Amino acid sequence: MCAEDYEKIPEKDKTVTLDEFKKAYEVYDWLVSKYPDYWDELDLVRIILTNDYTRNHEYYIIICDEAQDFTRIEIQLMLRLSFVLRYDFSRFHDLVVPIILAGDPLQTINPTGFRPQALRKAYYQLTGEMSNSSAKIRRELLRSELTCNYRSSEGITKFSNLINLVRYTLLGISPIGDPQKPWRHSADIPAFVSLARFQEITSPDDFHIVIHPKLREIIRENPDKHRSVSALLNADQPNLWTPLEIKGLEQDCVIVYGFGEVLQQILSEKFRSKRATLAESEFRQAIREHVQREDSTELRIQLEYFFSNLYVAVTRAVKRLFVVDSEEGRRILWDLLLSEDSWSEMLPEDKNGKNAWADKTNYQELVVEDQLSVKRIDPEREAEKYHNLWREERNPDYCTRAIKWYRKVRKDKIANELQAELYEYEERWEEAAQAHEKAGNQSKAAVCWLRAGDWK
Repeated sequence: MCAEDYEKIPEKDKTVTLDEFKKAYEVYDWLVSKYPDYWDELDLVRIILTNDYTRNHEYYIIICDEAQDFTRIEIQLMLRLSFVLRYDFSRFHDLVVPIILAGDPLQTINPTGFRPQALRKAYYQLTGEMSNSSAKIRRELLRSELTCNYRSSEGITKFSNLINLVRYTLLGISPIGDPQKPWRHSADIPAFVSLARFQEITSPDDFHIVIHPKLREIIRENPDKHRSVSALLNADQPNLWTPLEIKGLEQDCVIVYGFGEVLQQILSEKFRSKRATLAESEFRQAIREHVQREDSTELRIQLEYFFSNLYVAVTRAVKRLFVVDSEEGRRILWDLLLSEDSWSEMLPEDKNGKNAWADKTNYQELVVEDQLSVKRIDPEREAEKYHNLWREERNPDYCTRAIKWYRKVRKDKIANELQAELYEYEERWEEAAQAHEKAGNQSKAAVCWLRAGDWK
């Protein structure tokens, strides 16, 4: 698909702006021309579907997690692996296709194009191909909503509901399901700490900090303003995360850092007032009207992914959540969430008393604090945690973080062993051999030297 084809896609189905698509396509075009024999996962999926390689494979039950991260072509492949395409079910009635998907569209932080409507369309296409069997297939998708948040404390769960209320209000869309109910009950309330105070009272090494991807550039342009996190960024420290990196994990305490400043940058491109704040209903209305215009694809997409990133960041916290931001960030975003008088204006009407989004008890605003009253990170525990995750999932990012944590507690032998494992996993045999030698594993080093083609 080229830029001209992307322009023809309906606005509601676009997942990146046209400029972003053009930039990505330039990189893709360069890669294809320079490395014609290289491929990625989507290339493999496309080849499998085009050549009908699925015909010799069938699965009776398909269960997939993180379904919101599937692209449309991956959804097609998954559905075509079901055994129902292979057999005659003409004698069956109300046949249920045994495919189970778990996912949260509110956590879509990659532009995969996932939409519940796209999944439904792909499923209808699959069952349509079975029409020759005359099977009475259940065409509707059975949906079961997860109503409880089993990870986060009560205050964090209710605060995440408030984040989603802002999302729905600004985008002018209907809510997905009901606000979540907390499973863990505690008295801890999410707190706002000013950027100036944060840099006075604490070391950034003591906490897990989540930043929006766009904040990296903001920090590099003004490192003095963000000196604490700038130091983490420059040193590539293991306690600094983006939402994509921390997605799927959880931490006892999380600091959500600088998201308001990113939102300020996003909105300032469309709305020139530097004193604008979401706490003002007129400003929220102006954003909603702008987003709903047909030519506002860029702002809609930016806000969708901003709130998805924010939601993922907030819901990684189990016990304590702190929000840290500059004065500009507080004004544009967090002032709205610090005052019930402000956010209660967004509550929808509830004429029949059945709209859970209209119930104030499902929300929790921020409180202002001057201290980060929470237990600091235990580096050795973190090292062991990500070491175990690396063993279980073989995710290179977990291995890299484990190595860094081990080096912090001066367990260099284990760090070198892990580094050698990582090099082996990436088939970087010469570097793996050198890392094994540093760890004192001469026999493993010899094997890697052989695989590197060095017979010394």
